[in-house]
Amino acid sequence: MISLFIAHRPPDSFFDTNNYIEMATRANDGFEVNAEPSFEFLSSISFNFGTGAVGLLFAYAALGIVPKIILIMRRLPYPYLALLLYFSGNFILQEMVQVRVGAALGLLWLSMFLFMDGRMFWAIILSVLATSFHYSAFIVFAIAIVVIFAYLNKFIRVGRLGNQKLILAISIITVSYLIGLTVFNLTSNESLLYDYLPNRYADGYLVASAASYGIGRIIFVFFVSIVGMFSCALGWLPKQFPYLFAALSAYISLIAMCLFQSQPVVGSRLADMFLSFLPILIVGLIKAKPRIGWPVFLIVLVAQAINIIFYATYYQAID
Repeated sequence: MISLFIAHRPPDSFFDTNNYIEMATRANDGFEVNAEPSFEFLSSISFNFGTGAVGLLFAYAALGIVPKIILIMRRLPYPYLALLLYFSGNFILQEMVQVRVGAALGLLWLSMFLFMDGRMFWAIILSVLATSFHYSAFIVFAIAIVVIFAYLNKFIRVGRLGNQKLILAISIITVSYLIGLTVFNLTSNESLLYDYLPNRYADGYLVASAASYGIGRIIFVFFVSIVGMFSCALGWLPKQFPYLFAALSAYISLIAMCLFQSQPVVGSRLADMFLSFLPILIVGLIKAKPRIGWPVFLIVLVAQAINIIFYATYYQAID
């Protein structure tokens, strides 16, 4: 029902919707569009079945929403709390606006739990497939491969950082932030990114990067990154891979914003992708350490609700 609602929304109701409709129409007419292979494939199928752009938007919404809700309800503790975090978080942004990102993340969520179940082959297949829905999913996939390798070889585990784990966690956060502000400030050289990004991405992300991160955004991402690192370092999570990856993803969201401080659109998009795993981290924290998990849950829920009600603009109608 949610996917149908998203698919039938008015074309001018959300940013990017008109772009998707125009791109799908051009792809169906045989023109080249600057999008992933899956977009042209799904556009062709939808138009051949007579459902047009509505069918395309429905497919993307379903791929993004259905896996996440099923996994939340069947695999996570406190599923209704996880749903609250999911719907108050990046649901509108990723399932209604950035629908290609939402679909890619739906497949990545599914692949993560398949890996947890020992079904490595299908986990890899779905992760690779996710990159065909949005190229930025390759970054999440690549980091997941590194984390999986470290996890299988017992380099990292929940609560495995030794006696000085608190100091180590703080040091990692501080050093990484300084690295982001200094060494990786080279990303301010936009010509380097223009050489590798398709024109639409370069123009959309780099040219639009004149703005900066809001102070509320910085505080929120810094807060959840600390929660993620401390939860992992101090053993405040169930000792299963999805919780470990969610904790590290929260921290990586801060790194993404640091690396691309001169291109806040790029940094925000990457941070939002990694923050999509936040419900897994929070309910895992509630399960393993309720005295800490519940206050964190309330803080995150209120912060996300305030953002949607007062600050988010991506769902507003286009004049």
